[in-house]
Amino acid sequence: QKANVIKENKLQQGQVIKLKNGNIKTSNFSPDGKEVHLTIRSQLILDAEETVNVEISEEYNNEKKEAISAKISEIHANQNIKTHGTVVRIYPPAFYDACPQCFKKVREGKCMEHNEVESSPAMVFSFILDDGTETVRCTGFRHIAEKLAGMTSKEAKEISENPVLIQEEFDNKLLGSEIEIQGNVRDNKQFDRMEITVNSTNVNLDPVTLAKELTSK
Repeated sequence: QKANVIKENKLQQGQVIKLKNGNIKTSNFSPDGKEVHLTIRSQLILDAEETVNVEISEEYNNEKKEAISAKISEIHANQNIKTHGTVVRIYPPAFYDACPQCFKKVREGKCMEHNEVESSPAMVFSFILDDGTETVRCTGFRHIAEKLAGMTSKEAKEISENPVLIQEEFDNKLLGSEIEIQGNVRDNKQFDRMEITVNSTNVNLDPVTLAKELTSK
């Protein structure tokens, strides 16, 4: 029911809500951020009577903005950017058990939102993109990872039992390719570098269109 609130667009930016019995955890997408996870015992109350004055940060406003074209050497944290370059390195994929309904992590056969579920593997795919000005580590999750890898998470996990084979598969499919990505830039303070979480990608760039774009610049 709580997931339906979002699917049916009943939850809007700036709306006052009340949460009860939620669990606070470190965010998977920001080492300095927090997430509130709701379970079957949690309550989500819309249009709570309390008045809350909150200034929405630039970080969250950026998520609503159209992606801007940018060179990798010029990107900074919290931007929503679009860029293209050459894949110069591919890392071994990672996998986690995901709920088939909400795609969140499943632990010991249980989803925090949907209780006992039959989980399916979800892939995390990371690579280094070079646009000639700088390089950046990019990461795609679930369906984006599958599009980049050119195979389903299930297929990739089966092959991953042979690390050499899966590395050859990915290198043959993507290494040295020109691709376009759109995603959110985050500051990975642990490694002191900018990284991009990929939201969409085009792995079949038209070379003629790409050449015209480059010469026009």
